[in-house]
Amino acid sequence: MSSKNFTSTPLSMVCLGLILTVLFFAILGAWDMLEASDLRLQEGPAFHLNMSQGDKYPIAEVICGGQVAFRIRAPLGHWTVFARGREVVRRLRGTRWCPQMVHSVRPGEVNGYPVVLVQDSVLVTVDSITAGVNSSAPEDLASCWAGNLRVALRGEPEKCGSEPEEQEKEPISMVASWYGERFAGQSTASGEIFDPERFTAAHRWLPFGTELTVVCPETNRSVLVVVNDRGPFVEGRDLDLSRAAAERLGLLRRGVDRVKVFIRGE
Repeated sequence: MSSKNFTSTPLSMVCLGLILTVLFFAILGAWDMLEASDLRLQEGPAFHLNMSQGDKYPIAEVICGGQVAFRIRAPLGHWTVFARGREVVRRLRGTRWCPQMVHSVRPGEVNGYPVVLVQDSVLVTVDSITAGVNSSAPEDLASCWAGNLRVALRGEPEKCGSEPEEQEKEPISMVASWYGERFAGQSTASGEIFDPERFTAAHRWLPFGTELTVVCPETNRSVLVVVNDRGPFVEGRDLDLSRAAAERLGLLRRGVDRVKVFIRGE
């Protein structure tokens, strides 16, 4: 074998090795970029914590999508206000949010305390001091907070306890009740599938799709609902609200109450 052939073979192998190395790192970099892109696509809603000083304690505002979901105003047990807010944000960020998870956000009770749940996990506990500042019972504030979070996650610009928009006509006085999980998944009279976590209502004759602003004078809360079902068929009742709408108004415990109804668009 000549010396020329002997030297050219190792050089070609070195060049091939360098080319393969470059290709390997290029593929690895592209894979990392793909993974990073997937992570960006899978990122959930943006949650953060704002702290301010109240009269007695700091105030921890849990923000979702630019809207205040919870406003914590008092310590609880060994948890300071800041620690409570930080823990709530950690739990929210640790949840893989999807439509089913958003629908599972609801008020509940754990160890005698009203809470906001996602599926069966506690997101935040409502204390009596915070509820008192809001002039509401703790269980009503839990319903309000659950509604706030669902609205913020869906990107809807509603506010809990907001006054109804100015209407052209006087409100109609109605007796409202509610229905929930027992009918979940069943077809309504309009053909839609009943979802107790949507803001809907049943009325005996109003056209399907009619929007109603329902105000509960007892709790000073309001909610916008859409008529998609027929009922109620119990004497003395005029309007059947979904569970979510009843929660927003604070009607869950009482079950039945007199409300003011504005028919929107008239």
